[in-house]
Order: sequence, then C-alpha cells, then structure tokens
Amino acid sequence: MDNQIKKPLLDLATSIEQALAKLYAFEPIAAVNAHILGREELILYLGDGAKENENYFAHGALWVVRDEIREDNKGKSSPSMFLGIHFSDTIFLNLCEQNPIAKLSHVNLNSFWTVIEEVSHFHLFLNRMTANRPIGRLELECQAEIDKIILAACVLKEQVNQNHLPVLKNALFNKTEIYHSDDELYYKASQVAYEFMTYLERIIDEHGLNSECLMDYLRTFYYAPFSDKMSFGLRAAS
Repeated sequence: MDNQIKKPLLDLATSIEQALAKLYAFEPIAAVNAHILGREELILYLGDGAKENENYFAHGALWVVRDEIREDNKGKSSPSMFLGIHFSDTIFLNLCEQNPIAKLSHVNLNSFWTVIEEVSHFHLFLNRMTANRPIGRLELECQAEIDKIILAACVLKEQVNQNHLPVLKNALFNKTEIYHSDDELYYKASQVAYEFMTYLERIIDEHGLNSECLMDYLRTFYYAPFSDKMSFGLRAAS
C-alpha cells in the first residue's frame, strides 16, 4: 500500500495510542504502528489461509495467532505469537481524504471509531497479557465502545468546544448495526458500555471531560477484574 495513503492512519493511530496511555496511565508496551498491516501484508505474515478468516474482510481487526512451538538455532523450544492489526483499504482511503484530528464529522466518524477500536484492543490485550490476567472478547469490545465515545468527545470538545455526547451515544449505540458471527456477545458488550457511559455522562456534565472524578471512574473500570467490570457497568445507571 502506498505510504501516502497509509501515513494519515498511522499518525492517527499514534495519536489514539498516546491519548489512551494518558487516559489510563500506562506506558505502551509496544508501538501500535509497528503492528498495522494492509491485507497484502497480512498474507505475507500468515499466508493465504488468512483469507479464510472472517476478520480478513472486516474494516478493522486485531489478529492474535499463536504459532506452534519453534526451536531456535540452539535447539531451545519456545512458543511464538503473531500480533497485528489489519485495516481495509476503505479505512485507509477515507482517513486520507479527511483526517478526524483536523475535522471530525459524520464523513469520517466510523473510520475514526474503527481505528480507536483496534488500538484499544491492542493495548488492553497487551496490558492484560503482561499482567498475567485473562482477557476475552467481551471485555475487549466493551472497553473499545467506551474509548470510542470518550476520545471522540475529547476531539469534538477541542475542535468545536462541545463534546456532543448525546449525539455520539446515539450514533454508536442506536444506529450501529452489528454484523458478526457472535452477535450476542457484541450486544452484551454494547449494553454494558451504554449503561456505564450513561452514568459517566452525568459526571461529565457536572465536572467536565478533564476532571479527576471522571479519570478515577474510567481507570477503575479499565483495571477492574472482568466480573466486577461487567456488574459495575450494568448497575451504573441504577
């Protein structure tokens, strides 16, 4: 893929990575840009078998592929793992035409959210793995939904001095259609994220997007055990 097409997405991914690291107070374990691939590059790493995976046709996806045990040149065996993020050409082209950091609008909002989702998945996966904690798709998806709203609200606040939270929530939770083999999981993730964001919206209205109060709630949710996170989100609006 042409570097002029790829550069806006790579720059955007770095900006998102920096925002998430600041928001959740972590030091990135790996640079996300080193793991972003186009479809052609994905095949180079994983072979033609990648085309048989449903993620190959997605606008964006985190790929975690555990290889068989390999021996090094000293005869020692160790497992290896491929970790990459794939974006479709549509996402690359859309962001090349209109960068969300310069102007976020309905034209590029979905592409912006796609990049946020995969960068969020990437770092949450690495953070949990490094801490020897389990991580599943439900937690990944739920966290990404929250990150989409918060980061988009921050960008809009900076660009037009309004966070437009009600509009963003409606666009994400009421207008997004889910096309996936595991629809029930994604609906559950959206439900938990929606309830938690409904609670956070009240915090934001009262204290603002940059308040310590909001940061405390976001970080508590991010680092909470999976079971606590699910129940916390569901009871947040009660």
